[in-house]
Amino acid sequence: MRAQTMRATRHGAKALNALNKSAERKRPAYLGAGVYAFVAVIGGLWFGLVTTPLMAAGKKVDPATVTRPSGSNLIELSDQAAALKQGEKLFDSLKLSENGLTCKSCHFKYEAYEKTFLEPYPHAVGMAAKRAGMDQVTADEMVQLCLVVTMDSEPLGWQTPELAALTLYVLDQQRDFQAKSKSKSE
Repeated sequence: MRAQTMRATRHGAKALNALNKSAERKRPAYLGAGVYAFVAVIGGLWFGLVTTPLMAAGKKVDPATVTRPSGSNLIELSDQAAALKQGEKLFDSLKLSENGLTCKSCHFKYEAYEKTFLEPYPHAVGMAAKRAGMDQVTADEMVQLCLVVTMDSEPLGWQTPELAALTLYVLDQQRDFQAKSKSKSE
């Protein structure tokens, strides 16, 4: 333990000496590296969060890929509270993504929801019309569309608990978004 403390003290002393020497030059030693790191992080965020969705936004999708099969419904989930928690985890999960984006990347604190998100499903959504030629979408179809277009991923199986849980969470987000929008307008 004492040897570790001495090593840490020596490393700390080296760092302090470097700071003192740089202070003599009127510029902290960490400034160059700090600015570089800051620019690299901001650049990475810009590329990942801005350019990737913009690139994906031009992607056209076969509507059959994201349209619920005729006569099918979402599977019933017996434990709604557990499903909601699972949906929330999936909303922020990279497991669903091929390009590093999650649902939350775009919809953090209700961002990037259009005014149509205030309307009950099914309803018109600009991305669905532009990318898949769909006049209206259900909540689960919108989830599938976001997976395929924005997250550059494969759609989930229509009869999977993951799609049902994620759709349930999106509908919960919609209720919260409607309540927040209503309170803002009052």
